Amino acid sequence: MASIVTESSGRRLIQLSPSEHPKRPKIRLGKVAKREAESARVHIENLLRTKRTGSPVPPATADWLSDLPEAMRRRIEQIGIVRRREGGQCPSLADWLQTYIAGRRDVKPATATVYSHTKRNLLAFFDGSRLLDDITPGEAEDFRIYLRTDESLAENTVRRRCGITKQFFRAAKQKKIIADNPFDGLPTTVRENSERWYFISRDEAQAVLDACPDAEWRLIFALCRH
Repeated sequence: MASIVTESSGRRLIQLSPSEHPKRPKIRLGKVAKREAESARVHIENLLRTKRTGSPVPPATADWLSDLPEAMRRRIEQIGIVRRREGGQCPSLADWLQTYIAGRRDVKPATATVYSHTKRNLLAFFDGSRLLDDITPGEAEDFRIYLRTDESLAENTVRRRCGITKQFFRAAKQKKIIADNPFDGLPTTVRENSERWYFISRDEAQAVLDACPDAEWRLIFALCRH
């Protein structure tokens, strides 16, 4: 038997009973509706029953299995519910980053530079040979801490790089390479940094006005300053 578990984050998973597997492994579904989770539970129980009895896999369950994201299929194979199939290996982190970045020929040079810095950070923190679907939300949070501490990056820079990382993994999720994006919960909105504010004195303002090339520029600056 299998049961549905809903985590505090809203993500759902299927957990096997001790009678099916002594370690009670979990199959993560992500943020899906209760009806979808129930459907997945029924199909997993059908596969468990097929394994026990040797009976044919019901057609609807066979169709469901063939349409699964690669990450979930691999998880079911790891547990031993179905046999491993040839090919279809989830890419490593290094391979996916190279594939994704090479495919983004549409971005501006500044964005490509941010991609490069983020890739360097990811490969410095994670083993590049790690399979994409093996990275967990807990490790995603550890990566954020690593950027703040080991890399000594400012909060807004950390948020930007976490946002780019989230983008890398979101693309993998859209291609059904992974079932869930482990970086979804990280804050990525860049905040105003009051530490960088600077008050322009009257003398400084006058110096800027004197340096302006014409009346239009003097008007623009005067409106901004005063």
